[in-house]
Amino acid sequence: MKNYKVKIVEEDILDAVYNITANAAVQRGDAAHVATEDNKGILQEFLEKGKALVSAALGRYGNGLEYSMPANWDFEDEVNKRVNSFLVDYVLTSWMGLTAEVTMPVLELTSILNKRNKPI
Repeated sequence: MKNYKVKIVEEDILDAVYNITANAAVQRGDAAHVATEDNKGILQEFLEKGKALVSAALGRYGNGLEYSMPANWDFEDEVNKRVNSFLVDYVLTSWMGLTAEVTMPVLELTSILNKRNKPI
């Protein structure tokens, strides 16, 4: 078994949320729902809640944001990309959910964690 830790790049996640909300505001022609550095505190709270969901999604494979996989698994980058994308979506929908009803994204890691490479 090999141990891994989910690589979460918090600044990239928050930057993506800032950019998405700013672009949406430009398209709408208003400044409603724009997240800025001034909102970093609450966005980080949403991020921590999202990390708890990631931990739960790792299920039997993980403990917190760390997980163990057999030698014939090499999909770490795929997990990291999916987790970071999920966290952007989760923080964004949580932010938007402060003033509107939105559907929260769902993180499904089982399909990646159950993958195996065939032995050579």
